[in-house]
Amino acid sequence: MTDSEFLRATRRGVESSAGWSAEFIGPELIEYRLDRDSCLINVGFSREQQARAIYASEARSSYFPQVPEHLHAALPLLPGRYVVL
Repeated sequence: MTDSEFLRATRRGVESSAGWSAEFIGPELIEYRLDRDSCLINVGFSREQQARAIYASEARSSYFPQVPEHLHAALPLLPGRYVVL
């Protein structure tokens, strides 16, 4: 995330001025979009951290190299307690 980028909470997730968004499409699934491309990210529960776990490292690829960083930046805008793994 850059200093000039801003995030906005939406009804179902978070949007970035840099062109990416993350929206819950179910209780255990997030759709991450970057421009016109998208991927699905699993959400579970971390007993150790007593929080919902977003498994972003599984979605990292050459197409979406910044998924974990973007979702970590979005955490304060998500309802509830989440951690990015």
